[in-house]
Amino acid sequence: MALLCLFGLQSCSVSIGNGSEGEAAHEPANAVYYWKTIFQLTEADRRFLTEHKVERMYIRFFDVVSDASDVEGACSSPEPNATIRFNTDSLGLKNVVPVVYITVDALKETRGSEYYAALIVKRVDNMCSYFNIGNVDELQLDCDWTPSTEEAFFSLCKKVKKQLGARKLSATIRLHQLKKDAPPVDYGVLMVYNTGSFRNPGCENSILSYKDVKPYFRGQVKYPLHLDFAYPTYSWSLVYNADGTFKGIARDAAYKPQDGETIRHETSKYEDVLKVKRMVEENLAHGNSSVILYHLDSNNLSKYSNDEINTLYHVGG
Repeated sequence: MALLCLFGLQSCSVSIGNGSEGEAAHEPANAVYYWKTIFQLTEADRRFLTEHKVERMYIRFFDVVSDASDVEGACSSPEPNATIRFNTDSLGLKNVVPVVYITVDALKETRGSEYYAALIVKRVDNMCSYFNIGNVDELQLDCDWTPSTEEAFFSLCKKVKKQLGARKLSATIRLHQLKKDAPPVDYGVLMVYNTGSFRNPGCENSILSYKDVKPYFRGQVKYPLHLDFAYPTYSWSLVYNADGTFKGIARDAAYKPQDGETIRHETSKYEDVLKVKRMVEENLAHGNSSVILYHLDSNNLSKYSNDEINTLYHVGG
């Protein structure tokens, strides 16, 4: 796919949101992530948003991945992938935050360039215009940067922020990044899920485990950036070969293991999430921190009572 694909919908270029709103302080709000390739709210989804006064939705717009060329000797370049399609007329939310996931390989290729920063922002702007998405005054970058790619990611953040002008820029923060320098963004979202390795058949629960999270909070933890917190509410089934090697995630809940396979079901138990949540927020929460649930899926969310969801949304609860 050519680089120009990163900027499809070119006839729809506009700025998203109201610039003056981007200068306002970050306000706390009940929030959810939406992480599917088709945006279509069910009645149960809408009921959840209403009942729990969810005012902010972080929607993954597209991924930026490395274009692995089949041409020998040709240079690869970042390109968009898994772009979301909106099958709804109105989101009915106070605040929508587009999220762009950037793979580490793609990040290495951008080298934090202003060119790619402009392309990312333009594509998000165009999608907001094309799909008639209002109430947008922020962009979020999601990337599992490492010490070797920190410089490239921080450079990209600075250049994206320049492209956004008065609009806000946020970034996801992994637990292993808490002891590193903070990226140059307006605030971060600490991802308190996927805390273990799902490739390890002996992992207790790769979605969330108190045992896996606790080491990050030994001693005093300070982070020089405002943080909101994202907690899991999802389940999945992991498939392993007979020798224990990871095979994949079973997308079908009714999937039965084949000969030579084992399957492990993992979920986000309320008691486990709450225990981890209390430890994290005792160390890092501020008066205006927010909770984001990952992610909006009525099948998984229906496993929690209204009181449990309300407790999860209450920072310090």
